[in-house]
Amino acid sequence: LQLGFPKLPESGSDTHFDVIRQWLALCDGTHTCAPGSDPRDQISLPTRLIDVGAVGSSTVRLVETKDVAIPVDNRVSPFIALSHPWGPPPHFCTFPDEPNNPSAKNTLSQHKIGIQVSALPATFQDGIRATRALGKRYLWIDSLCILQGSRGDFKDEAKKMETVFSSAYCVLAASWAANQQDGFLKTLPGQEKLRAKRDRQVVTIKADDKAAPLYICEMIDNFDQHVLKGGLNQRAWVLQERALARRTVYFTERQTYWECGKGVRCETMTQMNNKLASFLGDPFFPSLALQGNRGEQIHWYQSLYTQYSRLGLSHDEDRPTAIRGLESRLVTAFQKANPDFSGAYGVLDDGPTGGLLHRSLLWRRGARKGDLRVLDRIVFPSGHDGAPSWSWMSYRGGVDFISVEGNTIDWRRVTLEPRRKRDSGDGFAYASPKTLVARAMDFHTEVRERGDGSVSQLVFDSPGMTAGHTFKCVIVGSEKGEPIGGDEGQRVHFVLIVKPAGITERGTGAVRNLRPYRRIGAGSIPGRCIVGLETEGEEVAVV
Repeated sequence: LQLGFPKLPESGSDTHFDVIRQWLALCDGTHTCAPGSDPRDQISLPTRLIDVGAVGSSTVRLVETKDVAIPVDNRVSPFIALSHPWGPPPHFCTFPDEPNNPSAKNTLSQHKIGIQVSALPATFQDGIRATRALGKRYLWIDSLCILQGSRGDFKDEAKKMETVFSSAYCVLAASWAANQQDGFLKTLPGQEKLRAKRDRQVVTIKADDKAAPLYICEMIDNFDQHVLKGGLNQRAWVLQERALARRTVYFTERQTYWECGKGVRCETMTQMNNKLASFLGDPFFPSLALQGNRGEQIHWYQSLYTQYSRLGLSHDEDRPTAIRGLESRLVTAFQKANPDFSGAYGVLDDGPTGGLLHRSLLWRRGARKGDLRVLDRIVFPSGHDGAPSWSWMSYRGGVDFISVEGNTIDWRRVTLEPRRKRDSGDGFAYASPKTLVARAMDFHTEVRERGDGSVSQLVFDSPGMTAGHTFKCVIVGSEKGEPIGGDEGQRVHFVLIVKPAGITERGTGAVRNLRPYRRIGAGSIPGRCIVGLETEGEEVAVV
């Protein structure tokens, strides 16, 4: 028989928090998921934290960790992190000081003096309440601990997301909140109907007055629907937060869930495991993925990137940034086996013959339900690192990877220049300029089928686009073996479609005085459609 609550504890009650405390205690005592549980762990403090004070205190304050003696012994993390949706404005934030504007509000100096808890939005109030209940003194909330606005330090702090979430004692995921004002415990006056969503249907069975009752309860355990497909997890930033967190508590409208390296626990006391979900729930991400064979690793990272490409962002220009910490972790893990491994902007590179770079480049406009019909190029603001045209991170919209069977392709020489900076320290593996050096050839398209029934398949980033006289193809890889009938014209080549880059698109990308091009599509075409296949065309810079 399943042990558990026939009626779930009241949200935000001591019993509710006691369940979470027991999850943490079990994991602390018997697992190796918590920060500091492994001797190799290094717990790093964020630049700023919120000192939540004692239970019942009416104020909290922002502290700069370099100025406060916060004990860190690399065994137990002193802070909790909050993962939450911002929602529409207005947002409660911390802004840089303005010495010449004495009327400025919510400045760093003011928040260091103190913040009335009642002045904070409900989601933050709930985060403070939960942090106190779980016995921690410090809480990290992005909008309060990162200085916002044009003079803020978001660009620098975004590079530290990997260590923030991996060093947190646990992460509180406000899955039940839609914005900063919504809250995730729903304990405020007027939220009684919302709290009622946690109730489930129960039938009581009792044989006689002396027998203990049994309860038949509505089955409400659905981690996939409540968490993975919930609103919070449709945000791009949250994918990285989940992957980098060591343990996460999800507050959903039906119940609370716990996730660590040993699986998922439900407030109903159910335990569950999901192999696919466990990749992102891995406290030592991406160790589980690295245990698979090469084919599984390729499938895993491509699934990760296609999932991310379909998640929402309030600011499109954050597309390369919101996954930076996750990319850095991936590259660092792969470098342990291959010191020359590198990667950034949605591609992985294991060397000129390894094939990961080539596979990473073979992405195409998505064709799933809900995908955009046109991949719009993101206009990055001045001073932003941006992303090159060969990266799907420079576009808005979902992408998929072209399916290429293992060990069936001869990969052509394509290189990214300049090569990786070993000590860049920011998670990016390439320095600007970001240039793909390859050989481009003229081509033409056709609609007639080959003898085996297959056809040329090109997918342009804009569906109305057709091959023009200025378009060229870059061969990324070619089918191995003898072509049909020994005719080289029948051999299939996997290609990127490129066209000359405009003046505003060139930036500083071109190298060695090579002609600059930009990517506009990808696919496969037979050799008979490529002009100058024997001469291998012109060396160009795809920027």
